Amino acid sequence: MNRTHIASGSKDTTIIIWDIVKGICITTFKGQGGAIKSITRLSFSQIASVCTEYTFKIWDLVTGNCTKTISITYYLLKLNKYQIICRSSTDTDGLKIYNI
Repeated sequence: MNRTHIASGSKDTTIIIWDIVKGICITTFKGQGGAIKSITRLSFSQIASVCTEYTFKIWDLVTGNCTKTISITYYLLKLNKYQIICRSSTDTDGLKIYNI
């Protein structure tokens, strides 16, 4: 993914990589369990996504395959290229940090 590309996620559970200069869809990733809540770029060849079904996935942009799946039992607070930061649904459990 280069500087002319952007990723979008939607309620239909797909992630689309767009070429913003040409205004076209380059590829579509399918397989997320629910509506996409967040997407972040991890590297030139990987993105990560989190969906409403509390599933985190790492996607290979070259092959289009999911390379890692983590079930998250907490609400997403922040997703970056190093970690997923979540909070519990109850005040007693606090935060959970998943290192990528």
